[in-house]
Amino acid sequence: MRLLFIGGTGAISNACARLCLEQGHELTLLLRGTRDERIPAGAKVLHGDIKKDASPLRGLGYDCVVDWTVLREEDAERDVALFKGRTGRFFYISSTSVYTKPLASPRVDEGAPIGNPLWSYADQKARCESILLNGLPAVVVRPGHCYAEFTCPSGFAGLGFGVVDRILQGKPVVVHGDGAGLWTLTHSSEFAGLFVPLLREDGVLGEVFQIASREVLTWTRIYETMGEALGKPVRLVNVPVEEIARIDPELGATLLGDKAHSCAPDSSKVRGRIASPRPVSFREGFERSLEWRRRHPEAPYDRGRYELMDRIAGGSR
Repeated sequence: MRLLFIGGTGAISNACARLCLEQGHELTLLLRGTRDERIPAGAKVLHGDIKKDASPLRGLGYDCVVDWTVLREEDAERDVALFKGRTGRFFYISSTSVYTKPLASPRVDEGAPIGNPLWSYADQKARCESILLNGLPAVVVRPGHCYAEFTCPSGFAGLGFGVVDRILQGKPVVVHGDGAGLWTLTHSSEFAGLFVPLLREDGVLGEVFQIASREVLTWTRIYETMGEALGKPVRLVNVPVEEIARIDPELGATLLGDKAHSCAPDSSKVRGRIASPRPVSFREGFERSLEWRRRHPEAPYDRGRYELMDRIAGGSR
C-alpha cells in the first residue's frame, strides 16, 4: 500500500511507521522536522506543517492516510477538504479519553457514549470523530494510554522520566486519589501489531476500534512496578484529585476528565479481526524504557512538572 502518515515520530506513530516499512508498505511521512533522529530508514519524508501549509501534499494521492496530529475541529475540517477524493481510506487517531465521564463501567467498549466536557482535549477529539466519519471514507482508532521505549508513562502529565529520577532520589511520588483506580498502559509495539494490519483490513470503513493492553493495573501498582524494576522503594503520597486541580488546573483537567476514572478499554473488537501480537506487560515495557534511558541519560523531562510534584507533595503533609 502507498501510505501517508501525518506525523510519525511520536510514541505510537513511530512504532507503526517502523512496522509498516518492515511489512513492505511504501510509506511517506509529513513531518515538521523536530524529531528527525526518529525517522525510520526507508521512509520518504516531506517537510512541512500541515496546520500552516499543505503545499507539500499538492497533487499527491495515497491508498491510505493516517493523521496522528488532529486535535481540534478545524484540523478535522481541513483534512476533509484536503483528502476527499484523494485517498481510499483515512484513519483518524482519537483517544479512549473521549468517553463521557463518569463511566458506567471501567470495562468500556466502542459503543459507550462519547463527549467529555470535563477535558477540552477529549471533547475536541470526540467532535473530530464525527466530522471525519461523515466527511471521508474514515476509520476511527481510539488508543488507550500508550508509551514507547523513549517515554515513561505516569498519571502526572508531562513528567516522563522525571518519575524515574524521583524514585531513584527517594523523593515522593504523587498519586492522584487513593491510587486504587484501574488503568491500562499499552506499549507502542503492541499497539502497532494491532494497528498496522488494520490499515489493509476489508470492511472497516465507518468503524471505530479501540486498542489497549489487556493488562489492568491500579495506579498504586503501576508506581510499585517502577520501583521494583529500579530496585528502589517508592514513597507514594496520595493527594485528592480536587486538590491537584486547585493547585494546577491544567493538570487537574487531565485527571478529572480522564485518569481519575477507572478505565479498562476492551479491545476485543479489533482483536477479533486481527491476530493479537505478543503482549507486552508493563514491567517488560518499563524495563525497555529504562534501558533506553541508560543509553540517553541526557533525555530531558519537564522540570516545571517535577517542581509541581514537589509543591503538591509538600502541601499534602
